[in-house]
Amino acid sequence: MLFEKTKQLFGQLEQILDQITDEEYCMPILIFDNATLGQHTRHIIEHFQSLIESQKTKSINYGLRNRDIAIETDLNSCKCAINNIIDAIEVPDFVLNLIQDYLLETNRTMHIPSSYYREINFNIDHFIHHQALLKIGLHYIKPNIELTQNFGYADATIKYKMNVHTQLYT
Repeated sequence: MLFEKTKQLFGQLEQILDQITDEEYCMPILIFDNATLGQHTRHIIEHFQSLIESQKTKSINYGLRNRDIAIETDLNSCKCAINNIIDAIEVPDFVLNLIQDYLLETNRTMHIPSSYYREINFNIDHFIHHQALLKIGLHYIKPNIELTQNFGYADATIKYKMNVHTQLYT
């Protein structure tokens, strides 16, 4: 189920990437504090790349991800990175060490026991959160873009909305 959801989300992302140009992908967006769709997309991708890397290292520190400028400025590089993730994501669960450094002014880190599947779950939630942000940016730069109805909504929210709608109109 985790792998299916991951692939579904990346499929939705690729559908929107196919509807924009490199220029739109790199356009600073005022309501994003001049961040770009590419920067938000890179952020999603690099979280998953960190997770793929953890297959070898058995540890993960999202703060030390690569921040590859090509992924945020070139749609082809972005799509290649997505395909690499889809090809590598599906492995059995394993224990891993989540490393986090919350305090900017110190070099202290916190080590939190986790698992590969737990981190996939986190990345799915993180992805959906950024889809919601991307949706805002996409409508800002391309108001007529075609998005799936539930783009940027978690499954639990979709189910809740369907239930509320059913209660209100039946």
